[in-house]
Amino acid sequence: MNKKNLAILISGMMFFSSSSAIFADNTTKQERLIGKTRYETAVEVSKLGWVQSKTAIIVNGNSIQSALCANPFAKLKNAPILLVNNNSIENSTKAELKRLGVDNVYIVDSGNSISSKVENEIKSLNIKINKIVGNNIYEMSTNVLKEIDKIKKIENVAVVKWTKGTI
Repeated sequence: MNKKNLAILISGMMFFSSSSAIFADNTTKQERLIGKTRYETAVEVSKLGWVQSKTAIIVNGNSIQSALCANPFAKLKNAPILLVNNNSIENSTKAELKRLGVDNVYIVDSGNSISSKVENEIKSLNIKINKIVGNNIYEMSTNVLKEIDKIKKIENVAVVKWTKGTI
């Protein structure tokens, strides 16, 4: 064995013999958030994640598509996602908007699934409404993307086709 190969072998042996195993901390905290309804569960998530927030994202509680599309925008705005019904807003959701000190909401919606009645209830709390909407989920998600791009330049996107029952 020549000197060069011997030096590489010894260096490798020293490197591997001096390295030690590193283990991840297994003290992960697990917390279960439960509400009587999905609307109350969204409020519980908000309570855990935010002491206050000037902005909140509002989606229809029956539209998983809207919630999924709103998620990256909510992350960028550091805002909770709260759920409403088609024609009403739960008292727990109104109370959470007040607790957070929200003065600005973004309604993310496709197909007018959030009524003007809900919008008026939000306005009655002295909260400004911005709408990111579309006539369908594809248009809505494109409009969410455009709003994100105004704040942070988007370089890559993933395109997914929504089919009933699949994501």
